Formats: sequence, structure tokens, C-alpha cells
Amino acid sequence: MTDNIVPEFSRAIKLDIIGNQGKMQHISANNAELSALAARLHLIELNNLQADYRLITKEDHVSMTGEFTAEFTQSCIASGEPVKGTVKEILDIKFLPQSAISDQDEIELSSDECDIMFIEGGQIDAGEAVAQSLILALPQFPRSKNAQNILRSAGVVSDEEVKPTGALSGLKDLLASKPPSGKNKQ
Repeated sequence: MTDNIVPEFSRAIKLDIIGNQGKMQHISANNAELSALAARLHLIELNNLQADYRLITKEDHVSMTGEFTAEFTQSCIASGEPVKGTVKEILDIKFLPQSAISDQDEIELSSDECDIMFIEGGQIDAGEAVAQSLILALPQFPRSKNAQNILRSAGVVSDEEVKPTGALSGLKDLLASKPPSGKNKQ
């Protein structure tokens, strides 16, 4: 919602209708939203994105709790082949007022504060919150079943296959054959 850009999956909700009781709500992306989000997230395809959540107004924030599910197809990082995936993740997001931001250039967040979004223009965007949660849930390095073979044929070795070289290459073997200290006295 920043800079008047409307997110691909927008479900703006005005603060004055949220209340403090927390009624369950359901949202689901339509085909146009799925296509636009797939392009934004560099997915081959986004087949489904939906969420069930509860919004509750608290003293200093709005709380969004629930879960979302998504079905998608990504490109394998090694071969470019399609890799299908699904995610089902918990939503636990705090929406804070913009005034909660200090004038500092850099904001430090603890791990408990990583799911924080901001209230803008007297409303929150539940759809964008779900979209950003999806971004965090997607596999970073999707691999097809054939990825290892493709990498190997290109000369890429796995971490397990890496052999040390150089001056310290024999150190591991030397240390493995050395008796524990204090026991080699005769």
C-alpha cells in the first residue's frame, strides 16, 4: 500500500470494522491475482492461495492469527525444470501504527518481531500480509529430482564429495591417526 501501489492480492480492511472479538475470515486469490503474484514471486505458476484468519484490535496494534495454504510451481535452480510445491503455514502478524516507527535509519527487530506490518491510511491489508508470508515460506533453492545428476554432469560436486586441497589437505588424516595427548609417552 506504500506509494499508492496496490498489491496483487489486496484485501484492505478498515480499522474501525475490526473490533476486539475476532471473527474468523477467509480469503482466496482469484486467477488474475494468482497470475500477478506468480510474476512478482518469479514462480512458474501459483495455483492456489488462501487463508483463514482472525483479526483482533488490541491496545497498541491489530493482531492477525490463522493459517494460509498455497500450491505453486517453481523452477529448479539447477535445471530450470518445474518443481511443484505446497505450503501450509501459521499466520501470526502484528499490525502497528506508522507512529511506532522511529526516525532512525535502521530498525533492529528481534525474532519475535519479524512478522510486523504497518497500519497505513487507517487500514490493514490482509491479502498483502498473506502474500508476504508466502514469500518467506517458499523454498529458496527448489530442486527437481534430476537436479543432482544435472549438477554432477556439469562438474559440480556435493559438499560430501569435496576433497580438501593445499597445505592442510592431509591434516585431517594426520589428526585422525594421532593418539590422544599424553598417551604416546613411552
